[in-house]
Amino acid sequence: MIITSSICQMNLATNYISKIKKYTLLTFLLTAALLYSVSSQAIEVDSERSIFIRDVSILQQFSLTETLQKVIDDSSDFVNTPQSILDTWPATISEGCGFGEIFNGFPFGCMSGHGNVMNYKTLALVNRFDLAKEDGTDCGEYRIAFSNTQAASGTLRVKFAIFEARLVNPNPQNGIQGCLPVAKFWSDLSHVDDIDERADRLHDFYFKGLPGFTAIVDVNNYRGGENDSGQIRFNERISSGCCSSWNFFEFRAQPSPGNLSFALSTVKDTPPMTLLSDTTPVSVLQDFEEAILQGLTEPGKNLLASTMGTLAFDPPNTINAGNTAADLDDVDNGFDNLKSSFDKQSELANNIQTQLTAVGSNLTPEQVIARVDALSCVGCHSQAADLGTPINFTSTGQFIEMLSVEPELGESIRIEAESFNEMSGVKTEVTSDTGNGQNVGWLDADDWMVYNVALPVSTTALYRVSFRIAGISRGKLVLEQPGGGQTWQIVNIPSTGGWQSWRTVVRIVEIPTDQTGLAITVEEGGWNINWIEIESLGGEKMKLKDALRNEFIPERKLILENFINSACTSFACQENDNDNGSDSDSDSDSDSDSDSDSDNGSVSDSVNDDIDQCPNTGAETNVNESGCPVLTGSPCDGVTAYPNWLHNDYDGGPNTHINAGELMQHNNQLFQANWYASSLPGSDSSWTSLGGCD
Repeated sequence: MIITSSICQMNLATNYISKIKKYTLLTFLLTAALLYSVSSQAIEVDSERSIFIRDVSILQQFSLTETLQKVIDDSSDFVNTPQSILDTWPATISEGCGFGEIFNGFPFGCMSGHGNVMNYKTLALVNRFDLAKEDGTDCGEYRIAFSNTQAASGTLRVKFAIFEARLVNPNPQNGIQGCLPVAKFWSDLSHVDDIDERADRLHDFYFKGLPGFTAIVDVNNYRGGENDSGQIRFNERISSGCCSSWNFFEFRAQPSPGNLSFALSTVKDTPPMTLLSDTTPVSVLQDFEEAILQGLTEPGKNLLASTMGTLAFDPPNTINAGNTAADLDDVDNGFDNLKSSFDKQSELANNIQTQLTAVGSNLTPEQVIARVDALSCVGCHSQAADLGTPINFTSTGQFIEMLSVEPELGESIRIEAESFNEMSGVKTEVTSDTGNGQNVGWLDADDWMVYNVALPVSTTALYRVSFRIAGISRGKLVLEQPGGGQTWQIVNIPSTGGWQSWRTVVRIVEIPTDQTGLAITVEEGGWNINWIEIESLGGEKMKLKDALRNEFIPERKLILENFINSACTSFACQENDNDNGSDSDSDSDSDSDSDSDSDNGSVSDSVNDDIDQCPNTGAETNVNESGCPVLTGSPCDGVTAYPNWLHNDYDGGPNTHINAGELMQHNNQLFQANWYASSLPGSDSSWTSLGGCD
């Protein structure tokens, strides 16, 4: 929901922004929506262009190789290569690391080798402006997500590498307003229709940086929480015949002249799932309790928040895990987590309840622990617990992979196996699989089935083909052109433990886009098949799970919009601000006292000398609240003439900067600032000429 009001007041924005250190960024911006214009002309951003970028044609401009090479170059390291960095990454089994190791006082596991750097694909570019610190010392996190899929010996490993750079605010004295150029960069992408131009802008932002800001991909932006910086996460999802699990790790860059290395860090905001066990030191449990109670002090904030986006927990590093893992096979039953080991009759539970009662909250201690769990890596990806109203972030017991490693699906068709047009050697029977109907069985080597169907349209010739199979032994099928003219995929069929114990086997297959009809030939029998589903991979965007799309992205979108609009960078806001110039928050009375006579003896305007920036203007001159002329003449009506624009970046701050998007007259020309600018309009790329005033 976007809250609207009828006017936009820059002075109110400046006043509230100067007080932002008292609030979190998110709380401030949501409050700001009550005060500032989000009118019919207000800026609205497109999530697909400004929040979560997953267009494949843009992502192809980014690679793990280029990213690693950039941080290597930043370290003046002339020895390492992207592949050697990946090969020597810490906490891998290849280095002798094994389960049972201790890090930060807690057990942690390890990863297998990271594989070939060239095999990583780019999944998304992510705008996390909502993570900007409340005092404006940084401007949030900006991420690149990569993945690599490895299959060997019946085990599938999907590795995710997420580079999470925290961008320093080069003008911290301006508070959160110093981050306006970054917010405006992302907002402006919404209005660029040319996808190639958006790709170029994003690549420059990540690898060159905005004027005055470092590049996003900079080694110093990944030095870890210990250095008030960003981090790199490596996640590994493992699936094998017996079990499945997911491990989460966090690392920090350690640059030194001529050398770059990475060190294992604790996974921030993530207590280990064994924290509430009897082996945890009392001092650590006390730190945990103190952090929880601190998060229950202000209604609507931290652990008492009312949305997933505002939910927050800030634990000390003493209770963070070295890595965290989840057993995917136990998700439906509630795998081991903090909530499952929480004693509702414990002293911790009593202390939490006492604090909840004191602040008038209806949450239960168990729901509070579930909220802490939900904010961890594992909890966020597998949330099915009751977090208390009004938050509703449940996944019905399913493990949530927020971002898929495959392109978004297009059209799909399902072919019932028994609906063949031609066959050799097969029989049908009643199936007990979901949906009932029949399946095809009695499959022996060289049996075959032909289906005269039109495949879904695919711009990439790539399809995700799912085979619904059951059987007591391993087998093989061949997916091919009818008549055997072209083989598209040979599929290994696993044993499912029974003729009616059904399982879905999925393969990505390249099939000519003009192909009509397909055939399945049995290479090794011993299995049944119920249906085949074929889904086209459009290749335009990477897939995104609904949990991220519906729960998190709308809040991030609203935060960016409210910040941009509360800063009054839209043309409509500028007009309203100038029309309401008398709302100045200066302590001086700008309407009461007259200036003394000017040097030329003419009668001056009626602005108090203490704040008059232009003391020689005549009584008949149209001036703003600072006593400076406001020229007229379309399209410059109401736009102040340079160099007499008064704008405080924050209370008591200098009047030397002009916000991105603000308009200025100079030499009868209209200019717009592209970012914070103290230069003469038209003198450099900080300004865009919008034309003459006449």
